[in-house]
Amino acid sequence: MPKQTLKQALDELRDNLDGVELENPEKVNDLLERIDHQLTFSDVSDWDEDIISEVELHVIEFEDQHPMVSGAFKSIVNALNSIGI
Repeated sequence: MPKQTLKQALDELRDNLDGVELENPEKVNDLLERIDHQLTFSDVSDWDEDIISEVELHVIEFEDQHPMVSGAFKSIVNALNSIGI
């Protein structure tokens, strides 16, 4: 169930990113692809723990100008925490 919550949070983030002009879209897309890959192919114990730090940085980055995007990143942090990352 927690992995499904993470998948839903990723979908929510993608929806919220539609129409948002990103300063560095490749960086965000790379992070989302890494999370997707680890969600699909990795056991929780094998996850790259730097991912949560990167997601938390995006929470701060988007907080002022794009609160919906920031909230979606917060949902990902919560979902990652719930699966033990």
